Amino acid sequence: MLACVRSAVVLGIEAIPVDVEVETSNGLPKVFMVGLAAGAVAEANVRVVAAVRNCGVTLPSKRVVINLAPADLRKDGAGLDLPMAVALLAASNELPPAALEGIQFVGELSLSGEVRPVRGVLPIAMTARRAGARALVVPEANGHEAAVVEGLTVHAIRHIAQVVASGYGRSGLLFWLGTALLVALLVRHLVRRRDGLRRTLTDPVVWVVGVTFLLVLGFSVSDFQGYSDLYP
Repeated sequence: MLACVRSAVVLGIEAIPVDVEVETSNGLPKVFMVGLAAGAVAEANVRVVAAVRNCGVTLPSKRVVINLAPADLRKDGAGLDLPMAVALLAASNELPPAALEGIQFVGELSLSGEVRPVRGVLPIAMTARRAGARALVVPEANGHEAAVVEGLTVHAIRHIAQVVASGYGRSGLLFWLGTALLVALLVRHLVRRRDGLRRTLTDPVVWVVGVTFLLVLGFSVSDFQGYSDLYP
């Protein structure tokens, strides 16, 4: 499967757009990187794979090719870690590629998945706005810097797990699984109880399941709420 995420690298005082393309296919489980990666970028595949695994995602045992376009542009710096990880998640069916359209990413990753600040976020944000991006995802420490650029929505995040769980990720999955379980229990009790809805709603089993579902949903939403923190 192929996925593409947009980012940028800083050269001097300018930011040059970069497309991070990731393809997963059958073959020897190994990561190949092409596209004139230099310095910290050449080492990014180790950080990216570790960060993705440490946010609870099991990567498939497949051959992974990461292409940084344009291929004739030398790329340095750790800011491409986050877009590589997001593209890898999309190529591994952990994120829907359509949901990433119009969003650009920049940030360094630790092995634990924390998103570390990078240099040059202001010119990257200006380049993203000129390119027509609808949003830019940056490290939390760079949020105010990127927010200087008007006409661009900025999402400041602390951990890559916030991207996995944002809107279409695990929080939504927990919500629908919990809802399905609760409805199934209600229907089961309605069928089995002669006195119907009143007895069902006072049944301790239904209350325990309902409270547990609300607690799980509350924790899953609060843990990843940082992804929706917008800078005006």
